[in-house]
Amino acid sequence: MKTSIKIEGWRVGWLANRELKARGISIRRASDLEESAIYTREATVPGNIELDLMREGLLPDIYFGTGSYETQKYENLHLFYYTDFVYKKIDGCDCFLLFEGVDTAAHIYLDGHEIGFVENMLHSHRFPLAELAEGSHELMVHILPATIYARQFEIPSMCFGLKYNQDAIQLRKPGYMFGWDIMPRIVSGGLWKPVSLEYLPKARIVDPYTYTADLSEDHKRATLITTLKIETEEDFITDYRVIIEGVSADSSFRTEETPYNASCRFKTKIESPRLWWPKNYGEQNMYDVTITLLFRGEPVDRVTYRLGIRYLWLKRTSCSGDDGDFCFIVNGKRIFAMGTNWVPTDALPSRQDDYTLRDIRLADEAGCNMIRCWGGNVYPSDVLYDYCDERGILIWQDFSLACGHYPDDERIVRLMAKEVQQIVKEKRQHPSLAVWAGDNECDVFVVPYWEENRGADQPPAFLNPNLNRLTRDTIRRELRNHDATRPYLPSSPYLDEEVI
Repeated sequence: MKTSIKIEGWRVGWLANRELKARGISIRRASDLEESAIYTREATVPGNIELDLMREGLLPDIYFGTGSYETQKYENLHLFYYTDFVYKKIDGCDCFLLFEGVDTAAHIYLDGHEIGFVENMLHSHRFPLAELAEGSHELMVHILPATIYARQFEIPSMCFGLKYNQDAIQLRKPGYMFGWDIMPRIVSGGLWKPVSLEYLPKARIVDPYTYTADLSEDHKRATLITTLKIETEEDFITDYRVIIEGVSADSSFRTEETPYNASCRFKTKIESPRLWWPKNYGEQNMYDVTITLLFRGEPVDRVTYRLGIRYLWLKRTSCSGDDGDFCFIVNGKRIFAMGTNWVPTDALPSRQDDYTLRDIRLADEAGCNMIRCWGGNVYPSDVLYDYCDERGILIWQDFSLACGHYPDDERIVRLMAKEVQQIVKEKRQHPSLAVWAGDNECDVFVVPYWEENRGADQPPAFLNPNLNRLTRDTIRRELRNHDATRPYLPSSPYLDEEVI
């Protein structure tokens, strides 16, 4: 019962950082751009600024020859995206301004007034419009040059990244954009995902999640747990009723209860469930789930999603060798994983989904039943996850940290905690999601330095990866709260206390 209206008609202007500072100008509205003689062009949204620069003839084809090197001349640009939109109230609904992806640090202005500042391109940002008057409004997004924005933050002496992407360890922006062995350096900026007005019922279901809590050995009985929150302005939660229904071919389940708390937890028993299996081990049965929220007998909100009933765990030892073991077990069966690494399908994040289906089909045709979503990338969209659900391809999902000893100051911890919360809630419903990993190679990234500097049997304290606050505390804590149903490896590969 959610309604979304995409905001379109964007234009963009830009100015070099040195010139902006020298002129001492403040840009909050389109009229400010005009008064400052900043020329504007039609903007590609969703998109990246390089697409507009190529269209305007200011950049060569960045996908040909050495064209990508030319993008480095524009790493100092402040970007000013703006448009107008018409706001109308909808009875019984709250309205939000939703940015699905802003790259990266940006001031958000509505009618010239700042309503927020964002600095994470890896998740969405939502702003309430409760006090907004009906009619036409101007929206402007001032995106700061990422490498210059990063300069204000100290990188402690004992923290480091790769020599060409040191800035990445202070920004919530994927490492590959600063250059990698598989990708050119195109730092970029822009509104890389849609911007929309999102209308939600005032009484609504928030963060619904259904998971398999138990599966009998003979697969004849399963226990499902559904958690959700009821957002409401009413005094009494008991005036509501929650109905949870699921259907897969000839199998179904239904639970109806009166909630006693805004945060709810419901248990459902199901006989002879149709199970979801990885590729090569059975069918990928999916249930269509509908949750209906009723207020005094009348439906006020409804959400739908798909559910795969399956039970998964990871059997592992700390070390490899003759006595080592590392195996995923799904519904009681050991799975022989045949997989590949999933890296960016395009250098510009706004274009990655143009090639997602093409590339995952190639992996599918090659026989893969598992992919590892690499930690130097943005998080894949549901285009990838939905395909893997349907085809039984398990997903190993890294969080977006790669090849670095990241700072763990309060700002980074705060940004990381919010990111993990949102990404986990977005992805946890997918049965294909098999394991969370804290990062890509950050544990082993410090090992060469340890080997060079240790002298004695024990590494210097700062080089012990088990003191990594982000992966051993922040991410682990958020997973424990929001998705403890899957195994978690703090790093990929992971060096635990026994190894160290």
